[in-house]
Amino acid sequence: MGGEGKLDIYIFDEIESLRDQLSRKDEQIDHLTQVVAMSQKNIATLSEQNQLLLEDQQRRPWWKRIFR
Repeated sequence: MGGEGKLDIYIFDEIESLRDQLSRKDEQIDHLTQVVAMSQKNIATLSEQNQLLLEDQQRRPWWKRIFR
C-alpha cells in the first residue's frame, strides 16, 4: 500500500505540473496572438501609406517625379 500512495502522489504532482505548463503555454499563445494582430495592423497601415504615396507620385507630372 505504501508504494501505491507514493505513486498516487507522484501522479498528482505530475498532473499539477502539466496543468501549470499548459496554463503558461496558453498565456504565451495569447501574447503571441496579440503580437501578430498588432503586426498585421502595422502592415495594413504601411500598405495604405505606400498606396497613397504611389498615387501621389502617379499624379505628379513626369518632370516633378524626376527632379522633385
